[in-house]
Amino acid sequence: MKRLAKEKLVFIDLETTGLSPNEHEIIEVGALVYNPVENEIEKEWTTKIAPTHIETAQESALRINGYVNNPGAYNGKLKSALIKFNSIVKGCMPVGQNISFDLSFLYRNMENLGITPTFSRKSLDLMSLVWFKIKDTDIPGMSLETLCNHFGVCNIGAHSALVDCRRAYEIYRKLENIYKS
Repeated sequence: MKRLAKEKLVFIDLETTGLSPNEHEIIEVGALVYNPVENEIEKEWTTKIAPTHIETAQESALRINGYVNNPGAYNGKLKSALIKFNSIVKGCMPVGQNISFDLSFLYRNMENLGITPTFSRKSLDLMSLVWFKIKDTDIPGMSLETLCNHFGVCNIGAHSALVDCRRAYEIYRKLENIYKS
């Protein structure tokens, strides 16, 4: 059995057209693969996906994730994006801020497209990892932006999938140092 500490981690972030995996679409996928044994980032990958039902999108989501600024950049196909993503994250443990949100979209869309996930069913959520270190502070919430501000991680480029993967990774590394001490 492989020790958890030796499993590769994949920091995942999705941008979507809304909050419901039953109604809304994935329009951007980001992944950052980290090898804890070698202590190195092995791969970063991102892609933008054309929505097929933009009429169901929440306008607020499209503003937050930047779709409204450059809709022409979102031209990939969901199935090919998820097949590529699946090949990159094989055997990795997903990590992210509110990872259940991203995983709910991934599982639903992969199932609908007949793609079997190759990543681990185990996952790590940054909010759970952070909770014990900040629960008694005056931090106003647990959003990725708030955590970045608290831990001194840059927020420039927020709500872009790969940038958010990098931000989550930086918080994870800061937590790793805190828990070691």
